[in-house]
Amino acid sequence: MASEAAVATDDRVIPGLYAKTIPSLDGIRAIAVGLVILYHFGFAAVPGDHGVLIFFVLSGLLITWLLLKEADRTGGVSLAQFYYRRALRILPAFYAFLGLALALLVVTKREVVWEQVWAAVLYVANYYNATHPEGTGTRALNHLWSLAIEEQFYLLWPLAFRSLRRNGARLTFALGATISAIWVYRAGLHLAGMNVRYIYSAFDTRADHLLIGCMTAVLLHGGVINSFWRRVTARAWMPLVTCVMFAASAMYGHDHLTYRHVAGYALDPVLAAVGIVQMIALGSTRLWCWLNARPVVWMGRISYSLYLYQQLGVSRFVFPTAPTVVRFPACIAVTFGLAAASHYIIERPFLRLKERAVARRPALPSVAA
Repeated sequence: MASEAAVATDDRVIPGLYAKTIPSLDGIRAIAVGLVILYHFGFAAVPGDHGVLIFFVLSGLLITWLLLKEADRTGGVSLAQFYYRRALRILPAFYAFLGLALALLVVTKREVVWEQVWAAVLYVANYYNATHPEGTGTRALNHLWSLAIEEQFYLLWPLAFRSLRRNGARLTFALGATISAIWVYRAGLHLAGMNVRYIYSAFDTRADHLLIGCMTAVLLHGGVINSFWRRVTARAWMPLVTCVMFAASAMYGHDHLTYRHVAGYALDPVLAAVGIVQMIALGSTRLWCWLNARPVVWMGRISYSLYLYQQLGVSRFVFPTAPTVVRFPACIAVTFGLAAASHYIIERPFLRLKERAVARRPALPSVAA
């Protein structure tokens, strides 16, 4: 067992980022998807929306880290390979879920809102949610807004990264300026009376959460503010402080929209980024080794399918009139069963194609971002 101090022993402040398999990564995913599942089941005190926020920050960090390492090893970034790998990772499982969800809606004679369905198919479900009153869509598809945001990010960020990557200072400045501009823009929308669903769901109001993950990767890769990273990973208890601050901000923002939209949405992704780095650095300590336990890692590995199917599992398809003590374990069993089937039958065969595509390039860290 590693000591309670961070394990950085060389000039790489977070050595785990350079490992073949990044430690604690699946554990962090498990935490994020667990928050979402519990919230959607009906535990309103659980900050499920901040589980999505963790996914946003994590996606930005990992995608940018992979792009940086590819540029280091090959001298460039292949957009064709990037989009090919992303398509294999995301699209098969997504469209399989969408087909199954539609079939269940038809079989159970529930309403199918075709405008919402086409928005999901085209990965603009976030703007469907943003521009329609709550309750106008099908609950089983409502959560696809966040996947639309991620897909829009995957489309745009590699193009921007490739044009800016040769100058680290310019890349850092561009990220900082864009993040700051979104903070001001979002606060302005709130103060001008923009509806909550738009601010919550739109790419233009949430892109900074992904970009803060991007900025974290750029700072770590460039060795910027290393003294800060060393301080916040110096003791195993330090992530607890970050988690408490994150939870307190999330809970306060739940009932205070001005705080959430003006300050919380700026502060919370920063705390999430710091917490992610801390857990990667300290995952071998006694306090955080559970993040790398087999059941937690397995949950993290199927987290994409868990996120896809959790709305079917926790919606009223499963024992709709049963008491919570019966319905909750039944919903969890259905959710995990559907997610496991999706992961092993659909995701893994396509992931093997993705791994072959990676193998044709110089070796990169093995992560399923």
